[in-house]
Amino acid sequence: MKATHKQVSKLYIFGTVARFGSFSKAADALELRKAAISQHISELERDIGVRLFNRSTRSMALTMEGEELLPHATAMIQAADAGFSAVEHARSALTGPLRITASQDFGGNLLPSVVARFTDRHPGVRVELVFDNAVMDLESDRIDVALQMGVKRRQGLVVRKIGRSEHCVCASPRTAAMLTSMQTPSDLAMCSAAIFTGFKHSDRWVFTRADEEQRVSLSVQAQANSVDAIKQWIAQRPLVAILPYAMVSREMRSGNLVQLLTDWQLPSVNIALAHRKTTDLPARVRAFIDFARTDLARQIERVTETVA
Repeated sequence: MKATHKQVSKLYIFGTVARFGSFSKAADALELRKAAISQHISELERDIGVRLFNRSTRSMALTMEGEELLPHATAMIQAADAGFSAVEHARSALTGPLRITASQDFGGNLLPSVVARFTDRHPGVRVELVFDNAVMDLESDRIDVALQMGVKRRQGLVVRKIGRSEHCVCASPRTAAMLTSMQTPSDLAMCSAAIFTGFKHSDRWVFTRADEEQRVSLSVQAQANSVDAIKQWIAQRPLVAILPYAMVSREMRSGNLVQLLTDWQLPSVNIALAHRKTTDLPARVRAFIDFARTDLARQIERVTETVA
């Protein structure tokens, strides 16, 4: 005989009644009416064709068949309890897998060091970094946390801002030496540009300085959805690019790239951590978000100080 899901539920009730030795006490423990408990036991007896309890107005005892069934009911209850305990432990303990995504261009520079410091504190967490320049779907791709630049609020996501990154006009030192006469953003019209297609309207920009404003359309010679590709192009060719400083700060500090028009400002972009909107985030995910918000904010602040 193969038990149905309804019979499994009744078996749980049978085991509870046998453990307490009382319909009333079992009803209290299961938060059911005593009459409902009695009905479930009667239905179970009818299903399997035997009496499980000898009942009178003053006493109740298991029949021989009830004694035979009880160890199986007890094992089922204990297995269910153990399963729920294991899930609860996994949810509350700082152990288990953690999948984090970011673009290779941005996250590749920041996340490995953040993850290393986090796992030093919590060695039981197994981190997988998923780098993809495309925006991933956190639900279908089983992503716990996303580090994103320019992230927009979307239904079902919680977005936690951790900083902002300024944009800058950059070029190789050789190209910059050729553009010493450049004084204002309008002078970019004489340059060829490589643009990052990850930005909306990436060929049109608004520059400001005090009360001045200049709108510029770039002359596009090359475009890519990879900042690394853009950086290689402008390092090798007489091209300029407009990129978030957070993505080129290393090259700026090393001198491989040079910032142009330093007295003009460009719009900045939000940097944020995103995760699914849920009331039961595992402890390891909550812990990483709390840690990363502080750790990454410090790094972004250092970059901001560098560009200033």
